[in-house]
Amino acid sequence: MFNFFDSNLGFSLLTRILSVLVLACLSLPLRALQLEAALHYNFVGTDQNDNLDNGSAFSVNLLQKLPWGESDYSSWLIEAGVLVTEPLLDKTSNDAASRYQVELDTKALQFGARYMYRTSHDVSVYARGGMMLWDMTLDIQEHSSNHGTGSVSGSDNGLGYYWGIGAAFDITPSLYWLLQLSRHQHLDAFGDVSEKPLNLAFTSFSAGLNVGF
Repeated sequence: MFNFFDSNLGFSLLTRILSVLVLACLSLPLRALQLEAALHYNFVGTDQNDNLDNGSAFSVNLLQKLPWGESDYSSWLIEAGVLVTEPLLDKTSNDAASRYQVELDTKALQFGARYMYRTSHDVSVYARGGMMLWDMTLDIQEHSSNHGTGSVSGSDNGLGYYWGIGAAFDITPSLYWLLQLSRHQHLDAFGDVSEKPLNLAFTSFSAGLNVGF
């Protein structure tokens, strides 16, 4: 049976659908368009190996305020962007003759929605969530006393999701800085070559700036 989520065809089709949706959102009036950049500190874990070091990431998002459901205190936005993490290193493992180290390199396209609620004149809180299209590279380095140094690498892409909560603090009417707590989940990485797919997740604290046009 054809499995949409486990097939390259399904992934390609979903990517095209999301691209069309992003372009459609960007066709709305540019006065409501926002650009956001943030730095993240990630607490990393997987369902197989919790020895990955924590690390940082960088994200850039375009946000489009929707003309529906807006009031003096609240608004809905749609968001699309990219999240890039620094390489995630596993703590070195040892056996009788070798040392091993795993490195994961991930990046993701994000597409989702955000709800903002103004609590005071210059402070808002928000919740966000959506889907990720991720790309991951795995590299395993072996240092052997008998065979020298060698490596094995592979790559995969797939689906995931994210959610977060945050607060925004106005600097000017079109510029604010933000603090955010978020969760990103990468589902079933390398499931086509392993009986135990890798489910990578990280919880991140981030700070950033948002500018409106």
